[in-house]
Amino acid sequence: MMLTEKFRRVHCDPERTLACDDSSDPKRALGFLLTLAAVFCLLLIAGCAPTPTITPTVRAQTGLPRPDRVLVNDFEIANADSELDPDQVSTGRPRTEEEMRVGRAAAQVLTGSLIEELKSRGIDAQRASTAAPPEMNTLSIRGRFLWRDKDPGAMRARVWFYQGSGVNSRLVAQTDADIPGDSNRATAVIGSSAYTAAQEADARRMARELAERIARYYRETGWINS
Repeated sequence: MMLTEKFRRVHCDPERTLACDDSSDPKRALGFLLTLAAVFCLLLIAGCAPTPTITPTVRAQTGLPRPDRVLVNDFEIANADSELDPDQVSTGRPRTEEEMRVGRAAAQVLTGSLIEELKSRGIDAQRASTAAPPEMNTLSIRGRFLWRDKDPGAMRARVWFYQGSGVNSRLVAQTDADIPGDSNRATAVIGSSAYTAAQEADARRMARELAERIARYYRETGWINS
């Protein structure tokens, strides 16, 4: 069935509140069709959005005490002098001020989004910079954005999970979060609105996936309901 015919049938459905007659305003029909096109376009974009990959490098052991809360520290930005795997962090030129500024903005989005995503899943999450100091069972999350010069459109973060406080704090899990290269971000000028929008959208996707992995562990351990 042609799309125009579908519109006519919907528009002329006597059970609906829209007025119905064979001489319907063509401008209204055109607007309806354009709206449908916009919806299809948004669905296409959403369907093609890169999916984050979460790779545990240190898996949480069973039998951990239930955290009294989760403190999320502001994610850091790795520079060229960072002591990390050379395959993950550029060991060449240091980052420009613009790169660091954009990276810090995305890190703030990731931090805030992770807190909100955890809360929405029933986990008491707080920003570490404004919360009370961690206690013996507090889970603290620290993370760092990593630069991938070999794949400039990609986003990667390394995330550490600690439990306890002070000298009694211990690493209980570690993971790498990756988002494949996005052509829009890879070709956009760093600092441009297109680059910033893509960067922040990826940061939110990464936060959502990280929160879901954490919530899954909580559910499997029985700390929250399924």
